[in-house]
Amino acid sequence: MTVLCAGWVDAGTCTFYDLIFSDGDAYATDVPIQHAGGTNKYRIVSPWWYVWHESEADASTDNVTFYLNSDGTIAMDEGDWGINLWGYGLYYDSTNYGDYCYTTNTDNYYEVHHLLTYGTSLYVGQFDFEWNK
Repeated sequence: MTVLCAGWVDAGTCTFYDLIFSDGDAYATDVPIQHAGGTNKYRIVSPWWYVWHESEADASTDNVTFYLNSDGTIAMDEGDWGINLWGYGLYYDSTNYGDYCYTTNTDNYYEVHHLLTYGTSLYVGQFDFEWNK
């Protein structure tokens, strides 16, 4: 394992599919996934930068954080993810918006359903990733 800054270590890569701004034809392979050593916390490093190669995606802030459960499912960080994609923010609130904020998986293929914020409006969003552990 390669140790990265702030206790993060390499945890494989993924193929990341952006279903927010495309119908699934916008994707990137070999997107890094990192693990916060000694915890069940993981992050996908700046996936939209890898998909779109845009300057608005910053690897230091545009990471998707999740928790890996012992049964192979994931739980997303709740609340505002602090990600700004062309003016849209990403928001996850499974308590108040459970019909729109949830995850599913089949083996190492994960679907993440979430909300997008734009001003005071909420929109439905989704991305998928296949984790190459």
